[in-house]
This record gives sequence, structure tokens and C-alpha cells, in this order.
Amino acid sequence: MMKEKKPTFTRLLFIGALLFLIVSGCQNKRGDVIRSEFDPKLWFPNNLAREINRVLPSIIEVAAIVEYRVEEYVYELLDGKYIPDPNSPAGYRLKPGKAGIIESRTSTKAFGAGMVIGKSPTENLILTSRHIVVQKDTITDYIYLMNRYTDIPRTRAILTRNELGIRGRNNMLRPAAILASDARMDLALITVARKDYLGQEYNGDVLINFSPVSGQFAIAVGYPDEMVQIAMGLTATAPYPGNFSLGIHGDFGFSGGPIFLFDPQKGLQLIGIGKSIPGQRLFYVAPDSSLRFKTRLTTVDIPHLLVDEMPVLAPHRIYGVKIEHVLRFIRNHLGLIERRGFRLSPAFFDAVRKVESTSK
Repeated sequence: MMKEKKPTFTRLLFIGALLFLIVSGCQNKRGDVIRSEFDPKLWFPNNLAREINRVLPSIIEVAAIVEYRVEEYVYELLDGKYIPDPNSPAGYRLKPGKAGIIESRTSTKAFGAGMVIGKSPTENLILTSRHIVVQKDTITDYIYLMNRYTDIPRTRAILTRNELGIRGRNNMLRPAAILASDARMDLALITVARKDYLGQEYNGDVLINFSPVSGQFAIAVGYPDEMVQIAMGLTATAPYPGNFSLGIHGDFGFSGGPIFLFDPQKGLQLIGIGKSIPGQRLFYVAPDSSLRFKTRLTTVDIPHLLVDEMPVLAPHRIYGVKIEHVLRFIRNHLGLIERRGFRLSPAFFDAVRKVESTSK
């Protein structure tokens, strides 16, 4: 077996000189090591946190208190069939008197996020999702028979209250009003008085188009559980025109909030507005509070059972409206915005003008 040679003094001197040359090559004229991507100020987590905190003051909570008067219809049947009746509010014969229509009330709260994009001498202009602030006047649920929905109403809910408000950086809830909306793109502009500090205008980067759609690292900001939250993931396509998806753990409250592309050199760039989460609604039967301590139910307990519904989400992604459509929506209402005395923030004004010039 051969013995391992010990390094000679000459070899050690050569290795030391080589290391000195490598280190010297990584120095500038002042003798400081060029850190570039190794500079702690540019490290990914620090840079991202700094950018997020820069845009947060322009993102606020949008909420609406919604109340409906509900009519539940109880029908008379003839040989097990519903009887048409043109004089009935439901189109079919109801049981006589109060037995035919059971009335109740229901209330809920819709909430999400919005971004301050402009101001007037007295008001702030906020961009958000339409479905948060605009509610249906009437919601009708139809009876399901023979594997299809009929034209026989089961319940009808009539909107009685839709009170819109903004909770800003000062944590104060202020009343707001709708200026404009677009049902197809699910976008809205709302206004709120500038009595106190609700938030500052967004004046970061606004892209005028978002491409390529898939595989880009993005950040979403919203108000799930009415608390500001940030999520990040990769972008992808969506099955709806003008939309894209973001792979995050989503929840109610990201609607209306901004979605940013993150570039380590350029920072956050606005690429869209959060829209919705995939999911469906589940109907279930549950006891009311009078049955709280019962372990068994009998036929006499049936009147104390309630039919309710809950959303079942697919929280692995959210959908967003692409920035091109957001800017076109603002451009289409630019005349109204200016007539009301609003001035867009410089970032949005420039982006809208660029979109306007490219569309001519």
C-alpha cells in the first residue's frame, strides 16, 4: 500500500496564492467584497417583506351588511300535483291564509378588500369586487323534482338592507357608496369620505398587461376573517375569459384585493384584482338552539329543525381579473370619475392612458 504524500510548503504556498486571487477578484476598487445577491438587504425574504409593507397602507377592508326578508311557500296539492294559480304570488295555489307563506328574516356580512386608487378634495376612490358591494334584489330558490328544477318557487328572498362600509388603516368603519360597477368583470368603484386617515393612494408599479400568465411568483392581499392577510403562490390560467388563477390557500376575503407579481429587482407590480374561490354550496339540516342538549330526536322535534347552507370551498387557488381588464374598466368610467372631481393616482393614471393609447 502506497503512503499518502504530505503537502509540501510549495504546494501550500500555491493554494494560498490561488485563494488570494479568487478573493481579490470579488472585490471592487474600494476593497469591499461585491455582495450583489448575497447582500442581506437584497435577500429574498427581506426584500419581499419590505415591498409588502410598502403597499399595505393602500389596501383596506370593504364590507357590506346584507339583510333579506324570506318568504317560504307552502302549497296545496291535488293528487300529489301542484295546482297552477295565476293569482298566487308563487304562480301555484298556496295553503290559505298565513299558512301559505311563512316569513322570516336573514342577515349576513359580505367582506373583502379594496385598493385606494384616487381621491377628490372630499372623498377617496376605491377599486374592489362588485359581488361584495352589489347584492341581488331578489333570490328565488325553486323546487327540485324528477332530477330537474321546476318553475315552482320554494323560497324567495327580497333584499331589505345593503349597507356598505370601509374599514381603513385607522380601524374605523365608515359608510361608502357605489360609483360604478361591471357585472361581467366583477369590478366596482366605491367612494368614502376623507374625514380621517383610511389609507393612502397606491402609487407602485401597475403593469398594463400580464404575460406570460403561467408560472410567475405572485402575492395576494385580502381580508379573510376581516384581518389583513398575505398569501403567495404561482400563477396559472383560469377557465374564465379575462381571468387567471393563483395557487394559494384561499378563503373568503381575498375578493377585491390586489394581486402583485414579485420581481426581486423591481419589487411588487400590480397584475390583477382577486375575484373568487372555486367551490359550491352544501345544504344541511340542523337543530335549533332549543334542542341543544338532546341526544335523540323524535317526530315532535321536527319543527325545531332548520335547513341551512354553507360554502364548501376548494381552497387551493383563487381567481383574479387580469390587469388589462381592470384598466379598461377604469378607462370606461374615466369621464364619470373626473366629473365627480376625482384624480387617479399617478401610477393608475399613466397605466390607464397607456391602455387607452394601445387600444386606438
